[in-house]
Amino acid sequence: MRKNILKGLYNSSPESVKRVYAFIPYSYRMGRKYREMIKFLEKSQTFSKEELDAYQLSKLKHLLCYAEKKVPYYKNLFKSVAFDPEKFSSFDRLAEVPLLSKKAVFDSYEQLKSTDYTFLNSYEGLTGGTTGQPLKLLLSVESHAYEEAFLHTIWKRVGYKPSLKRVSLMGAPFRESHNEKKIVKYDYFNNQLQLSPQDLDEHSVEEYIQKLEAFKPQFFHGFASAITVLAKHLKDSGKTINGIKGTLCGSENIFPSQKVFLEDFFHAPLLAWYGQTEKVVMGGACEKTSEYHMFSEYGYLELVDENGNVINEPGKTGEIVGTGFINMAMPLIRYKTGDLGEYADGDCLCGRKYPRIRKIKGRRNQDFLIGNKNEQVPLTSLDMQGLSFEKVYQLQFEQKEAGKVDLNIVSDKSINDHDIKIIRDELESQVGKRIKFSIDVVAHLKKSETGKVRPCIQHLDGSPL
Repeated sequence: MRKNILKGLYNSSPESVKRVYAFIPYSYRMGRKYREMIKFLEKSQTFSKEELDAYQLSKLKHLLCYAEKKVPYYKNLFKSVAFDPEKFSSFDRLAEVPLLSKKAVFDSYEQLKSTDYTFLNSYEGLTGGTTGQPLKLLLSVESHAYEEAFLHTIWKRVGYKPSLKRVSLMGAPFRESHNEKKIVKYDYFNNQLQLSPQDLDEHSVEEYIQKLEAFKPQFFHGFASAITVLAKHLKDSGKTINGIKGTLCGSENIFPSQKVFLEDFFHAPLLAWYGQTEKVVMGGACEKTSEYHMFSEYGYLELVDENGNVINEPGKTGEIVGTGFINMAMPLIRYKTGDLGEYADGDCLCGRKYPRIRKIKGRRNQDFLIGNKNEQVPLTSLDMQGLSFEKVYQLQFEQKEAGKVDLNIVSDKSINDHDIKIIRDELESQVGKRIKFSIDVVAHLKKSETGKVRPCIQHLDGSPL
């Protein structure tokens, strides 16, 4: 698909070509859609509540009408519940549309795709899989540009600009070839130094420190768990990184103690954001409070109780449900994210009129695996989005001994010993052979006392602080 093809061409280009390409201003590299959204968000952040409501109502009606005409799943669904999107005129009526579960997306992938999108204007993406079930999605090419515009608008609250240097501890391992793994890589496109979050140990940290001192970053970006481990190594070695303007954290829950530690160590604010690969809702922490402003321009937010009833009152916890506006290749309407939150009350000190969420409890907990030398490997740093995992429906890690991990997977009947070996080799390669994985195919995963399936059952001490 086009984005993947272009990404592959860029990644395979010589370093000299990447350096020249980096001289093109970032907004032009990202394209017109990015520039248009950045400009719109500069204006819309000052909208009144009435203006934001009018904008959302218009976007919702357009999306619902589009979905009925272009997406087979919704054409059938709306007919089955006698829902007419042409008559949609109030937010209350959205509750007539049934909630969309992850399982429904998993089972109805083909039916959820818009007929307007082909390999020329879309690409396939996968959720991280750390919650137990990777999910395949169809994403429009423009959705990536829009996503970056929203992220940069959030990060701007602490002074970030794409021209400033950042260090990233996030994402999949990077290799020059299938067998050659690197732990440090410079990303010319994003002006960032990438450090592998899978390789945070006493040996790699020395290399990381040398690269950091030479690079002189202005922002840290990535998993709070990985940045915390690196900062602890720096502190223990009596070193610091000067000139840091902020730490930008996403994709997992952040403990209050981590926020305090990182802000004290770097002498700079930590800004968190919330979003999903599914691209249904996004929010960023306010620079004046710890609450999240949820972008009305990105998607429509709902909270629902355990029975699926809409929650409107502040202070009551509910599941975050989103209807996304930026990905028309596979519109997700009233999608259950699995995350929990509650509305904040009153007006925000910053003056923005967005809906505000506090106490987000995300699907991605800060679970760690422990290597054979007691090094911590954040679970969020493992890449489970590749073809190796395409037959895996659910998974769960369990560790009772340092350097050894049991991985139980629920799969379709076609999985075989060769597939399992590929998965084992891939995971052990990612962690640099620090952990040996024993893999079993099971019918059911272990549940907690409340009936939930955790992605990791850790019997050792893997706390981040």
